[in-house]
Amino acid sequence: MSRTISVIVRIDRSAHTVTLDVTGAPIPGDRRELHRMTARARTLFPDAAVTVDLSSTRTPEPQDPQGDNTNHPGDGQPEISSAPAAPHLVTASSR
Repeated sequence: MSRTISVIVRIDRSAHTVTLDVTGAPIPGDRRELHRMTARARTLFPDAAVTVDLSSTRTPEPQDPQGDNTNHPGDGQPEISSAPAAPHLVTASSR
């Protein structure tokens, strides 16, 4: 499943504002890039108020668990683990 976001930069020189309009489904990892874009806008327009508008964003959909499974791509079958069963823990109450 591919995921995209879009950022449109609106500059109003007469009102001294720069707005980054974000659309799509941003994830926490996109925060660094938005921070970089905000810093760049502040560098280019030091007297402008810079805002990030996230009002048009949506919550990302959960990733398809088969999306990264190269053994069964898209067949809907779960990956079968060959790992041994978890060891039985011996506690004072089980003795």
